[in-house]
Amino acid sequence: MTSETHQILDEIDAIKSVLLSHGPVFYGSNDDDAAAVAEDWYDYGFHAKGVDSWCGIGCWAAHAANEFYLANMSPRIAAKACRMYDYRQAHADSMYAVCNGDLDPAAVIGFYKAEN
Repeated sequence: MTSETHQILDEIDAIKSVLLSHGPVFYGSNDDDAAAVAEDWYDYGFHAKGVDSWCGIGCWAAHAANEFYLANMSPRIAAKACRMYDYRQAHADSMYAVCNGDLDPAAVIGFYKAEN
């Protein structure tokens, strides 16, 4: 195993530890799923510290975090955008809906940018 491969596996393992620390909502129904979910986060370019920040605001899906990130939104701003969207659009939990694929993140992002 090359040192680069070892570094990648160490980072995925660190992400897995973060996911496990946040609970099963963030990695699936069993601990074995956590490795695959951690790899997904890594594939989107996230590292353990960033994953911890996104999980800290309730964002449990790498694809959702990536959409917010690509829109130049930090976890703090993404959380604020979701709260604003929930309040103004009478939506129950837009972060969950974005993570679950029920709500296009562009709706929340566009709404927030139009308001600010």
